[in-house]
Amino acid sequence: MMCLRRIRTSIVAVSAVAAVACGGASPSQQRRAISTEDVHHFVQAFARWTALDTTCIALESYWNAATPGLRSYARKFDMSHAGLCRQIRRRPERYGALAAKLPALDSAASQIRGVYAKLAALHPLSNDPSVYFVVGDGIAAGTTTRGRHPIILIGMELNNSIANLPRVVAHELVHTQQNFPFFGSMTGGPSFLRGTLLRQSVMEGSANFIASLVMDRPDTNAWAQSHEAELWAEFRRDAHSHDYGRWLYNGWNRAALGGRPPDVGYWMGSRITRSYYDRAADKKKAIGDILSIRDFDRFLVDSKYAETRRQNIGDSISARPGSR
Repeated sequence: MMCLRRIRTSIVAVSAVAAVACGGASPSQQRRAISTEDVHHFVQAFARWTALDTTCIALESYWNAATPGLRSYARKFDMSHAGLCRQIRRRPERYGALAAKLPALDSAASQIRGVYAKLAALHPLSNDPSVYFVVGDGIAAGTTTRGRHPIILIGMELNNSIANLPRVVAHELVHTQQNFPFFGSMTGGPSFLRGTLLRQSVMEGSANFIASLVMDRPDTNAWAQSHEAELWAEFRRDAHSHDYGRWLYNGWNRAALGGRPPDVGYWMGSRITRSYYDRAADKKKAIGDILSIRDFDRFLVDSKYAETRRQNIGDSISARPGSR
């Protein structure tokens, strides 16, 4: 029997209605939404905005129609109407570009169901979060909420590449599957509440690494790879620091980084994780281990990454003219 379903351009969702009509979706899929609705609402509202609208009254309809995703984003980042308005007035071109992205965004959203299936093939999903594409105030291109029923939030004003959205979602989906100790999970506030640089880098880097398996695309960084020996020496020194300034969440401060790209801690964490995975005989078990790290110092030791670096450095020295 032909499956009939009502399709809205503003939301791509695996819904209970579609599951009943098609008779094929699991209970978890019935609850999962992959929604672009907030972006459509924003584009409609922004079309009525002008620079003379200094308080962004035109955006009231965006807020009035907010999905659970937009409401969660606003709570997580304390985003207010006034704060969003300030960002729009500072960067109107960033927000004006969203209208042209809508067709490709809706198409990408329809592909994201496959991301869940591919990750589930690597490791059973412990939860089944919805994805909401929203328009925010320039804080996060991708993030998740906490708790037993997390959701994934993608800030479209910061995502220029629609083609890369499935990978962004894959990274965030991995975060929702990570079962790490709560203590040390903070990234702000007093330093004693924050995770170490090692923990945060492995948390972010392992999400990148597993996302690369899901997408069948390697996690590459040409600059970092060419500076790996220096980065490892510096990272080893800073591993137990609670200062992420030179390693993580620093894209806003590119001028202070000089020629160093932002967020190289992601790459270091990915390299450590890959070393663990590559050495594991049972790859499925290795994914489970990576998603449930209890002791990050032990994980670093077990990854043998440090030994690999020493071996590579030794090979490099012995290969130099006159070194034998």
